[in-house]
Amino acid sequence: MLIADEKIQADLITKLKTITAVTNLLGDGVNGVKELEWQGDTFTYPLVRLDLEQNDYVFVEQERCQLYVIEFSLYIKSEQRSSKQCSQIKSLLESNLTGIGWHGTYANYTRLRLMDSVLAVRESELVWRSQLKYLTRLQNLP
Repeated sequence: MLIADEKIQADLITKLKTITAVTNLLGDGVNGVKELEWQGDTFTYPLVRLDLEQNDYVFVEQERCQLYVIEFSLYIKSEQRSSKQCSQIKSLLESNLTGIGWHGTYANYTRLRLMDSVLAVRESELVWRSQLKYLTRLQNLP
């Protein structure tokens, strides 16, 4: 059975919302974590956005199992005079996610591998943005 993109996104967002050290800092609490393409007109900084960038199906002959290899990015945005808040939230996410694995609602996730950590940069005159990019493998639940 294939694992649809929206199910992977749901698992990832659910996992992110359990990191209270981060959600306690977000302007909208746990509702400050959404998919990148979320459309709405009411939100508060700081926030975290998830971008599922790649979802590849792989059959591993040696193990005779079906795997998915996914890549995703987390974008952290803050509206402060300095990049400090944006960097702090990124660091908390990094320390709570890198190297972990877990069982989601739709799949089992192996250890998250940090692929890139982008320092906070100005996205606009008022907004700082940083990014974490991860790679992981996942399997259907038994």
